[in-house]
Amino acid sequence: MEKLKRKYNLLTTISLVIGIVMGSGIFLKNISILRNTGGNILLSSLVFIIVGIIMIVSAYSFSLAATKIEKVNGVIDYIEDAVGSKGAYYAGFYLNFVYLPIIGAILCYLSASFFRQLVGVENSWFVIYMGVIFMSLSFLVNIAAPKIAGKFQVSTTIIKLVPILIMGTIGIVIGIQSDTTVIVEIAETKNIKFFDALLAAAFAYEGWIISTTVNAEVENSKKNLPRALIIGCITVIVCYVIYNIGITSIIGSKAILESANDQSIVENAFTKLFFNNPIGGKLFLLFIFISCLGVLNGLTMGVTRGMYSLAVRNQGPKPEVFKKLNKKTNTSIASGILAYILTFLFFLYFVLALSFNKVSANIDEISIAFLYAFYLVIYFNIMKNYKELSFFKRFVIPGLAILGSLFLIYASFNVLYTTLVDKTLTIHQRIPYILIIIVISIIIARVFYKKDKIK
Repeated sequence: MEKLKRKYNLLTTISLVIGIVMGSGIFLKNISILRNTGGNILLSSLVFIIVGIIMIVSAYSFSLAATKIEKVNGVIDYIEDAVGSKGAYYAGFYLNFVYLPIIGAILCYLSASFFRQLVGVENSWFVIYMGVIFMSLSFLVNIAAPKIAGKFQVSTTIIKLVPILIMGTIGIVIGIQSDTTVIVEIAETKNIKFFDALLAAAFAYEGWIISTTVNAEVENSKKNLPRALIIGCITVIVCYVIYNIGITSIIGSKAILESANDQSIVENAFTKLFFNNPIGGKLFLLFIFISCLGVLNGLTMGVTRGMYSLAVRNQGPKPEVFKKLNKKTNTSIASGILAYILTFLFFLYFVLALSFNKVSANIDEISIAFLYAFYLVIYFNIMKNYKELSFFKRFVIPGLAILGSLFLIYASFNVLYTTLVDKTLTIHQRIPYILIIIVISIIIARVFYKKDKIK
């Protein structure tokens, strides 16, 4: 059987970590966090640091597993080591049939939405057309030219870092020169919603795990993947904190608290950077559009390998078809096509939910919560079986990762509960369709499970 080739170096892998995490959230989520911390820049920065530490300990725990295990698709490999092949199969099926297609579909919509604003088109159908086009191009590049997809990931990551570093650096300088009190401004206690701020930051940090799906294609994976996880996550934390300080220094806490439009706040900040020239707002839209494309590309890199990672274990429907690699591209074309179809179906669901407001569009939070539930078995496995590690690495690090995962699971289901009891919504808007989708995926997975054929 043909195997995947080593086509991604350390820089590409680091770019995958940074590029997937730092999407539109870096530009918009920080406004929500500032608002929930009463405009207190120190408290909002603390939120980014706390949740960033959760990400770091989680990524470091995965890096411990990555130094020992290397097959195909890191998450599935680590779960397989923890609970066996059957548990890994169901986790892999969920990851590739529900989680990744859902997040990918949402990124297609966001990319198209920001592109529409950038070019100034009023027609709402334009978003649907462009969403499908961006989706198709992303899958085409990743299936037909995976090396180009890797280079595109590096390019978009570098491009999105430029405005973040500029905003952070200039903002901090402005704050120091004007002797502004924004750095030490103390918000009124009644305006602080610390838990909501933590939740917003948690989802702004989501996505780093997808980089492990290409572990079989990373050069010297047992060394480079752990390095990429740690370097990438630390870079994200630093960028989030300096960007948070910078934009608050430029706009001011009062303006942020008084405005109800998060996007207009950031556009205003970029406009000020360009001496109140409207081109600043356009550049903001351009950067956020490129950021979304970078995240979409990273997600596509992961999901196109989904069915292949199950097929090489002789699992799922028609494994002999999905594990066949194209000789020229070294990719599973069948796996990529199925991933495209699934992403397209979730894109239609998301568009219908937003367009007609008949069903809930919040399908990402719960899908993320289920994935973090799978992470728990990896952390417990490290504590139980990695006896060669020091006490700190074996118990403290995965222990903190467990607490972080439990927090995110609780926060996600808190969103679900809030939706269920919200009487301002219709019954169809309150129905947790994502749970129905998950149950259906489990049933389908059970149908295709091959008890005696796992290798």
